[in-house]
Amino acid sequence: MELNYEPFKEPRGFLKVLQWLFAICAFATTVNFTATPSGELICNVKGDNGTVANQTIQTVSHIIEYPFDLDHEEAMKTLTPCNRTLDKPLECSLIGNAKSDSQFFVTTGVLTFLFTTGMIAVYLIADRRYTENPRAPVMDFFITLVFAVFWLSGSAAWLNGLSAVTAGSNPRNWQLVLTNKGNNTIAEFCNTLLTGFECGKILEGSFGGLVISILFGFINFILWAANLWFLYKETTWFDGIMKNSSNNPGSSGV
Repeated sequence: MELNYEPFKEPRGFLKVLQWLFAICAFATTVNFTATPSGELICNVKGDNGTVANQTIQTVSHIIEYPFDLDHEEAMKTLTPCNRTLDKPLECSLIGNAKSDSQFFVTTGVLTFLFTTGMIAVYLIADRRYTENPRAPVMDFFITLVFAVFWLSGSAAWLNGLSAVTAGSNPRNWQLVLTNKGNNTIAEFCNTLLTGFECGKILEGSFGGLVISILFGFINFILWAANLWFLYKETTWFDGIMKNSSNNPGSSGV
């Protein structure tokens, strides 16, 4: 079986390869992302003279990863501030949820990968049938239009979801639950609810990888939107307009 590489010298074929590549980049940078923000809880034990005689540091950390269902993550129960005996362990839970936004974005990427893989195979193996069938370019045009809309809406939704992820992943916003004291943020606990209990270093984590994934999403939208014009020129609609223009030339003025 002889493969035909001629379609990839045209915009419709070349753009399909770019769409295939950037779709992989978009969903891969999302599902493979991990960050580990953390916060330090410092316990100061004072001596008889009022100075700090002993200091212990407990680190609270959590792995942030796809699908970013933060408020449904299991609460961390490993903390006991200042080694005090409590009725139950100190629980630390996250806030925010970007599961639907991230899954819609990733689903669009996966569907794009599958569709473009199929179309690349068609261009390689059966391009003659594609060009001889007047319905094929029309179907390709409408599917491309759908994917352009999906990439625009998915990227915008994921951009909104990223703000929820960054806010919920900030250790300053994590919710601590202590017996008989309700829900409070780490900042509210420090130096207020427990004597000698204060905050140390806060590491919010880096979310540059997710920003890059959003950029890939908007690049995908541009690629799919641009491809609409080149696919339109392959349809019978464009051929009809060109034939009408050649059969009805503009009359010159007298």
